[in-house]
Amino acid sequence: MLLRVVAVLAVLAPMAVARDAGPTPTPAVGVANCSLPRPAVRLAALAENSLRLLSSHLSSMEAREGSASQASQRARDAALRSIWSILEELLKAVINALRLLLDPAPLGSYDISLNNSLIKGRLAVHDLLARHLRDTQFHVGLPNPFTMCSEVRVALPNLTLTAFYDADLDVGFGAADGEAMAIFGDGRAQIDLHNAKLTTKVCITLKEFSVKVADMKISLEKAEVNLKGLFGGGAVSDLVNSIVTDVLPDAVEEYEPEITQLAMKYINEFIKKMLHRGSATTATRVTNNCQKEKYVITVFRDMIKI
Repeated sequence: MLLRVVAVLAVLAPMAVARDAGPTPTPAVGVANCSLPRPAVRLAALAENSLRLLSSHLSSMEAREGSASQASQRARDAALRSIWSILEELLKAVINALRLLLDPAPLGSYDISLNNSLIKGRLAVHDLLARHLRDTQFHVGLPNPFTMCSEVRVALPNLTLTAFYDADLDVGFGAADGEAMAIFGDGRAQIDLHNAKLTTKVCITLKEFSVKVADMKISLEKAEVNLKGLFGGGAVSDLVNSIVTDVLPDAVEEYEPEITQLAMKYINEFIKKMLHRGSATTATRVTNNCQKEKYVITVFRDMIKI
């Protein structure tokens, strides 16, 4: 329910600011014995105020449910637009908090089997980590009050992915005789992506409050790849890194459906855990009693199982 949103926001904001504020956070103004920084208190206050407004608008809509009059329909539409406006502000606040919080972001481990015209074989990726997410630029488009969806454009000027890998692959080069290069080995990988752009659609439901990523498009302008451990290193490893660097933007375009499905699954599971592990009790303790950042961090990590 909507109370969960308040809990999540109240927990998100202090941790995000605490990670970025340094050793001496600025105390909040007007709150006695409060250790939370000003931005955290502002976001918690925004969440509480939004809950009251949302409840009012939802009650207005329910009161007019079933009425066919034009006045009632206009009132319901106006309430719906007001609801989305409030949720849009909350969405921006959550995005900003996550941008600071998830840097670096642990993205898990994967075992991937490939069998297509370009690559065949197995690739295991462990302890995948994304860095420089705090530089991410977001633009939330105008919402559609009827579909409850809004387009969100994301630009990542620089994104670094690091992981440990174990590869046993045959990479084809499109030759008529089926020529392929065997790529194998294990080690540490670092991929620097430049000017990656992502467009997605974020949708909200209200009856049982949820936020979901519905569609996603991704593009990549430039990449730099450094795979350590291929063939034990040396000139051949450098050659492979050069080739992968050149072909990666095209490969991202070719495998966009698979990449975006994986990304949407990860994001939606993350959002679901956030919304359904919060509680009004947690929000009250954080906002009213001004618990220290250490407590907030502990609660949040328990919520999302980092």
